[in-house]
Amino acid sequence: MVITRKLKLRDVPAVLVSSSRICGLVIPIVAVAMVLSQNLTVLKIPDALVSAMLGWSTDPVVLLIMIILLLLIVGSVMEAAPNILILAPMLTPIAREIGVDPVHFGVIIVSTLAVGFITPPLGLNLFVASAVSGVSFATVTRTVGPYVLVLILCCVAIAFMPWMSMAFL
Repeated sequence: MVITRKLKLRDVPAVLVSSSRICGLVIPIVAVAMVLSQNLTVLKIPDALVSAMLGWSTDPVVLLIMIILLLLIVGSVMEAAPNILILAPMLTPIAREIGVDPVHFGVIIVSTLAVGFITPPLGLNLFVASAVSGVSFATVTRTVGPYVLVLILCCVAIAFMPWMSMAFL
């Protein structure tokens, strides 16, 4: 309103109603994700998951792929902040054990969770994109598919080519 002068005072109520509709779709999803993350922590499911991962393999390549898959799945269900708070402290010792730098591992976590945010069928940003664009959720999900595949390949490249994320340090 002040800087670009494109928003007029008479348009503010319509913008507020539109924003309220979008928040009305997203806020319940975030609330459920927070409750789910608290329940998972209380039930110690992340600890059991990490133990299961270490029981499957000690090969660094297999473990990194398992971590990426875990982060994609969990990232599509819950918001990134609870995922980082819950999983990072548990997965970092595994990463350190297989020789992954902690900063590089942080980049892996953040980039993979970001892709999980748009991974069908539960990616939170897909609901936001559907609400903002007015396009059906199914159409948004179908449209984003090829991009998600490319982004997953980018996450794998980041994980297995540390110089991509560590070059500017």
